Amino acid sequence: MGGKLLSEPQPEQLAYHRSRQGAHERPHHQGSHDGKRRGHHSHSDDEPAITSAVSSILGPIKRLPSSHGFASAMSSYWHRVFSEKEHHRYETAFPPVYLGMDTPRDPEQLKTNLPPNSVKSNGHLASLENIISASKDLNRMVSHDKNKPDFQYLALTEPEFKKRYAAESVHVGKDFGLDKDQTANLVKRIYAFEDGGWGTYYTLSSMPQEIMDDSQKEARLKFHPSSTAIGYNQLLTKDTVNDVIQHGSAISGRLNELALEEPNRADILHAKAQLVDELHDILVHKSTPANKAPNKHSAFYTSSDRIENAAQALNLDGDIGPVIQSQELANLLKFSRDNKIGDFLNVKVNLETSHAAEYDKLEPEKKLAAVAEIMGLVKPSPMVAAKPELMEAFNDTVDSLRLKFIELGLPANPANPDPNKAIERDHLTNAEFRLMNSQVLQIRRYGGDHGPLSPEGRALLDKVTFDYFGGYRADQLQAAAIELANLAGMGAALPMLNPSYGNLPTSNFFAKNGYEGNPVTSRRSADELLIQIYRLMHGPNSDPSRQGIKEFNDAFDSLPPSPEQAKT
Repeated sequence: MGGKLLSEPQPEQLAYHRSRQGAHERPHHQGSHDGKRRGHHSHSDDEPAITSAVSSILGPIKRLPSSHGFASAMSSYWHRVFSEKEHHRYETAFPPVYLGMDTPRDPEQLKTNLPPNSVKSNGHLASLENIISASKDLNRMVSHDKNKPDFQYLALTEPEFKKRYAAESVHVGKDFGLDKDQTANLVKRIYAFEDGGWGTYYTLSSMPQEIMDDSQKEARLKFHPSSTAIGYNQLLTKDTVNDVIQHGSAISGRLNELALEEPNRADILHAKAQLVDELHDILVHKSTPANKAPNKHSAFYTSSDRIENAAQALNLDGDIGPVIQSQELANLLKFSRDNKIGDFLNVKVNLETSHAAEYDKLEPEKKLAAVAEIMGLVKPSPMVAAKPELMEAFNDTVDSLRLKFIELGLPANPANPDPNKAIERDHLTNAEFRLMNSQVLQIRRYGGDHGPLSPEGRALLDKVTFDYFGGYRADQLQAAAIELANLAGMGAALPMLNPSYGNLPTSNFFAKNGYEGNPVTSRRSADELLIQIYRLMHGPNSDPSRQGIKEFNDAFDSLPPSPEQAKT
């Protein structure tokens, strides 16, 4: 993702925000939403669920010496994936790779002193300027009266918008038994993953951080994103539309409640509640003016794209936006509760704990071989390799981290009383921490260009990841599970969270274009993806020094404590 780089490249953190079309949204030219949430489920809603059990990964991964022929091999692979889905089965092989595709990339150089409006976009979807322009017609769209005035969205400062969203999320959290601190943790973890710890309420998918600067306002307005995602939860246009269709009355009801709390703004809030109700009716009954034949009494006509862009603009409104974003949070919490995701996560914790323990059972020589295998995959970026002084520091960090990995397999001694804590964050130098996050924790168990790791290598990686986080708890993994549902779609998330399908490639659960465009999801198993989401949520993106995290901390701190917390 964007943000202040940590000297070593962090390709997934840099790339996720740029590939938001990635995991779950079809290209714009394929038409409007099809009623499903994010992600293309492994089966349609009216088909029987895929029930085949998977106990292990089958067959070696196809490794190609270069990118030549790679497209053909991938085409064959995806043809097989689709064929398996048609027969309600899963594909157990990982996609082919070509050597070098996981080579560390140079970090993007932060652009300073940019000339105004210098950043150009590569996307083709609606810009902020487009959706704001469309929103001006909202009053006329819902009333079919061309004489109605423009809709003017309430623009707030970023800290004020975050404060309103924090208040709305706490309001929602109460319905699911969450206190303020629990809700704050959930919101900030999702935000760290979705927005890199720096995004704003108007941040679009693939929008670079450098155009958040005031000097880049014009470029920001004209930036065309790679998907329609916006805001703290990176809501797609189809998500916003679905929320208005499915929860319009709840959204308008909340606005009416807020009107009672703010009597001096009651008229404005009641009017916005009415607008949401009328927009709900149009979207539900597909009675946009574009579907009506023009006649001399007709007042206003618009296209489906324009009304959906106008609906997306509601996320920018300081009154409606926080309510819609919190409704999305409520959807995910309801999914988690109704499907008893906590039960899945308890099993996951037990499995991850047992996987980490497998390393302790290995013979000493196998442990050393595993360390050599993992550390052999850690490579300097071209930028580092080109500078002797950087290369020397890089090698020193690799050597010190290698020694700590070796110590994991040794018995405790006075100099190292608890070897399992050697690689916890507090016991790592800053350089070791950067290398862990930029490379070690991103190694793929099965789908890397090195091919599948050996059983010993997988055991070490499981051990290292487990110890780095100080173990796992089901409540800690909840935010990652909820984000998995947010990313892949609720229907696709359930089998991925099912331990029986943990080794399956994530290609079974995502659309081809999204899967290939998102380095977080691609070439990982379902289990790996959950842990990778957890890592990004708890990594540098969630550092309190990041501007967005700091603002959220201030926003939640400004709210009164939950009644239960106040008592204590």
